[in-house]
Amino acid sequence: MENKNAKDIKEFFYKDNVKIKYDPKKECFCFQYETGGKNWILYAHKNLERSWYNRQKKTVEFYNLYKKFEELFSGLDKSKNINQQINNEDNFRKSLVFLWNLLNQIRNTDREKEEDKNDFLQSPVWSEEIQDFFDSRKADDYKKKLKKEFPKNGDANGAYNIARKGLILLKRIRKNPRDYDSLILDENWDKFVQKEK
Repeated sequence: MENKNAKDIKEFFYKDNVKIKYDPKKECFCFQYETGGKNWILYAHKNLERSWYNRQKKTVEFYNLYKKFEELFSGLDKSKNINQQINNEDNFRKSLVFLWNLLNQIRNTDREKEEDKNDFLQSPVWSEEIQDFFDSRKADDYKKKLKKEFPKNGDANGAYNIARKGLILLKRIRKNPRDYDSLILDENWDKFVQKEK
């Protein structure tokens, strides 16, 4: 009998909830899905790096997701529906989920680097504003080009978003000071961020 995790993974990837295709223009695999009423496209582009702490080895490992997805999907016809071609073997499923989780991880650590370079943000979402995939290590270049500030590291971005969550709570307290909900669900956050833009 199939376990719940395997079933959930099949529902997620194998039934086109996440549409996987190869984008010839950006020359990488992309993953399209909808959540909170917003359509997302994540790209495993050529410069996409991810750090992952291996608890068994007690070391930080680095992954180039472009290469890893290329390896995982090797042998598939890139011009056809990828979802229908991926196999259901246990090892393949585990690799797919592991890489998917890394794809969604925008904050990364590189202890070998100094200052802002050791705690960097890197997005798998294409930005029309900067005409690139955001990378906090290039924040100074974006600033020169667009004459505005961009987050330079994960801490700065985290502090900024904690302050924004504080705004959500302030609005709730003002609306109902005696009985407000302090829990901010992902859906609440998504709506707030989309409105703010």
